[in-house]
Amino acid sequence: VGIPEAPRVCISVDAVRAMHRAISVLTRKVDNLGQTLKSMRAHYWKELLHLRYGFIPDHEAYWFTPSAYQDNVTLECIKEKLTNREVDLQQRVDDQERELERLRTQRDDLEREGSS
Repeated sequence: VGIPEAPRVCISVDAVRAMHRAISVLTRKVDNLGQTLKSMRAHYWKELLHLRYGFIPDHEAYWFTPSAYQDNVTLECIKEKLTNREVDLQQRVDDQERELERLRTQRDDLEREGSS
């Protein structure tokens, strides 16, 4: 009775369904990420405890394999950033080499003028 009514927003049914699908996809991704982290943590601790308390010479045990938890999308983004950075740095090196060559030529010209 004493609660003020909030402003109403009209949204199409298709927009609501699209939003629901997007939320479902994101929820599924978060759930999968949670399971991956739980598995990764368990394997990491199992291997750590084995190394700390149960190490047997000439017997190696591996439970934690980092490649099993590798995110290929992130890996590709990092590779792309590194490649772009490498290209930028190579361009700077090339510019510096051209500037160095220009200065050497200028120095040589001045030395020739001074000796004549």
